[in-house]
Amino acid sequence: MFLKTDVSDEDDQCDSVPSGIIFILCSSSSEEDKEPLSFIADSSDRVYWPPRESTASVAPWCRRKYSLSFCGLHEELIDLYEWLKPSPLEKALRFCVFERVREVLQRIWPTAKIGIFGSLYTNLFLPSSDIDVFVESDSLSEDLLLQKTAETLKGCAFVKSIYVLNKAFVPIVKVVDRDTQIYLDISFNTSHGIRAAQLIEEMKIRYPVLEPLVLILKQFLMQRNLNQVFSGGLSSYALILMSVSFLQLHPSYDYTFKSIKEVNMGLLLMSFLQLYGQEFNYMQTALSIRNGGAYVSRDRILAQMSKTSNSMLCIEDPLLPDNDIGRCSHNIQLVRQAFQHALSTLCSVFIKSREHSALWRSSYCGSILSLILHIPSHIIYYRNWLKGRVVSDESSPPLLSDSSSPESLSPVFLSSSIIPHSLSRSF
Repeated sequence: MFLKTDVSDEDDQCDSVPSGIIFILCSSSSEEDKEPLSFIADSSDRVYWPPRESTASVAPWCRRKYSLSFCGLHEELIDLYEWLKPSPLEKALRFCVFERVREVLQRIWPTAKIGIFGSLYTNLFLPSSDIDVFVESDSLSEDLLLQKTAETLKGCAFVKSIYVLNKAFVPIVKVVDRDTQIYLDISFNTSHGIRAAQLIEEMKIRYPVLEPLVLILKQFLMQRNLNQVFSGGLSSYALILMSVSFLQLHPSYDYTFKSIKEVNMGLLLMSFLQLYGQEFNYMQTALSIRNGGAYVSRDRILAQMSKTSNSMLCIEDPLLPDNDIGRCSHNIQLVRQAFQHALSTLCSVFIKSREHSALWRSSYCGSILSLILHIPSHIIYYRNWLKGRVVSDESSPPLLSDSSSPESLSPVFLSSSIIPHSLSRSF
């Protein structure tokens, strides 16, 4: 399949099949075979619209009934991005939670540098995302930092529970805030995380469409439990580097400094799904975003790595070239299959046999993306709970995400006390 995404003008973006997009979905290379016959014909009949009554509950981003066109998909993706992106209240709440922890950490380590990195720093967090906190001190060992931090925080009233992951690739103290159910991951002497966050900020400036693309893809992976590295999924950093590489090396469009108003987000998303769901050769090719980006030999990149990899995915860390960001994503094949199936599903919206098109359109519920995306009810409830409330409110918040709970990493659960124990976790 070849999907070309250079749309010449705004009118073309609103066609059902714009002149700037070419579908070659033929099972044979014969010139006489002009019909789209590939996987679309096999899969589209198994794709059904969700019931109309359930659309509002699973697709809260919907503001209208979107047209069954690339223009409609583009408009719905913008509305989804507007719904997903952190609100001022969510950002203020997270900084408030961080500040409470920071004050305690600063009392323990008065000379240490304490701050945030990761998704809160880059504004790429979902409602269920953790807060990444770093503590830097040249004069103290990591073991002492871990132990003293955990022992002190366990006595704080705002702490619901604490988990110590001292055998992880990056040892952390994971804290759950009592009032908000937000998780904080406290790591020590990890300057790489700060540099990575700064690099992501630079990439967001260069590629404004990076933020909406990443937030949408994070939600896509999260609902399929493919966003956790400890279970072989994609880390946020890996996903961001894959997205940056995609934007750097797109063969027919320059996304540099292009806003979402200048880009058809539907074509952008489908091109991404096509690349990493169908076209990318994971066994032979590695990604590098250094010096403008390149596809490089996987064997050559693996030869320079400091650790062995059990994953098909190979991504050179732009900050540490001997670090393979994809090495722990051993379930990348499941990620690839999810991308491929989502592409097939979206294509079925625009390429439908004439005998079924009338029934297909008459049963349309108004949301194209509801075929591949939904927002869990507890996330919707949590966001509604936040409105009009403050951190000190005594009412109990709903749980955010079961999939991110460290209880899934180990049978040992440390609540209100710290028991030295080794919890294995892969990153």
